[in-house]
Amino acid sequence: MLTKLSRRRKTGFSYTNTTILNIIKVTIGFLPAFLTFMLTQNWWVLAWFGALIWFSITGIRNIIQAVIAGGGFQKGARIDWKSLINWSRVSDSLMYTGMSVVLLEGFTRNVLLGHILGITVDKAPLLVFSIIALANGLYISSHNIFRGFPKTAVVGNLFRSILAIPVAMVYNVILAMILPIITGMPAAAILVPAAAIVSKFASDTVAGVIESVADRRNNYRLRTSDFRMSTKALFSCFERMELAFPKEDILSLMSRPADFIRVISERSKSMEIECIVISLDLMYIWYYQPCAQHAFLTELKRMSAEERLVFVRFQKSLTEYKEVSRLFLSGMLGSNFSKALAFYLDNYKAYLTAIEDICRKIEERSPVELQVVHVKNSPLTSAVVWVKTQSAALERKFRGKKEGSLAQEAVEKTTTENV
Repeated sequence: MLTKLSRRRKTGFSYTNTTILNIIKVTIGFLPAFLTFMLTQNWWVLAWFGALIWFSITGIRNIIQAVIAGGGFQKGARIDWKSLINWSRVSDSLMYTGMSVVLLEGFTRNVLLGHILGITVDKAPLLVFSIIALANGLYISSHNIFRGFPKTAVVGNLFRSILAIPVAMVYNVILAMILPIITGMPAAAILVPAAAIVSKFASDTVAGVIESVADRRNNYRLRTSDFRMSTKALFSCFERMELAFPKEDILSLMSRPADFIRVISERSKSMEIECIVISLDLMYIWYYQPCAQHAFLTELKRMSAEERLVFVRFQKSLTEYKEVSRLFLSGMLGSNFSKALAFYLDNYKAYLTAIEDICRKIEERSPVELQVVHVKNSPLTSAVVWVKTQSAALERKFRGKKEGSLAQEAVEKTTTENV
């Protein structure tokens, strides 16, 4: 009996196939939108295609927003723009925007403004767009609260509706000039019934700008966190290798990947595997995570020249493709490793070249830092430090004698004056 109950609970709505669930959400939003336009519009274009135009505005905005937030079309990245889009999020947005048609087009524009107040967009565009924007802002904020969004999102959507008013005014002026040329109809004949659509277009324009910037910052924050975690593991592994092999110059050895892998694998196989795994993680983040390349560039600029050198040489172990391939074949990623191995073999050379080019360009732009590093690494450093130390000591000694003689001279002068 308990088994049957548990099975019934598991077969709830939340366990529905994602694609089917998204189709259901879009349908739930599209039906009321389509019926509303059919009942409120006299022009056949808006009556039949008003809901499609409304949904296109929201859908295209979500897609463009996701691509921009994911870093756009990054040069060399292997991430497909389609994978940047969260289709469940788009479906949720379409469902709620479809329901908003009943409020904005059916009640606000048609009943409240058209029949009760008798206001149209050709007579009072600012008032019409302000009322529609206010109704839209209250609707968006209310369903954001219902969905458990943070207060900042709720307030932000109210602010977005206010910003949408002047944008709608601009769109209205532009359409008033273009539509008569395209359709041959008076502008008012189209813009008056399409006031809610224009307001919707303006609202989504503002939302696309604000949310794409916010999502891009969030992606950048996540990639920065990923990079810092991986580089922390990288430098920790490098330090442990230096302690484990005190007689070896690990940094110099890393410039010769074949010798490095041979020495490390002979004494500590686990360190060799860790070194390769960390490098593969960084390579995966670079190619398949949104905003990764921008985060890498920023974080590499913050490193010192020595840290960047360790970062680059550490990952040269990826050039030993036979050893790395052997780890894949030995089950490092399980039995389904073919795609991962193909990705590594196709891209490791381009990845290492890109990282080296970035570090070289950074160092070319910061010659002062390089000079400091060269001085630190120079064999003359100890001599320079000794000379500076002795000069400082002599200067302090001379200053002390000078101050003592001046004090003695002042005492003698005072004694003479008293006499």
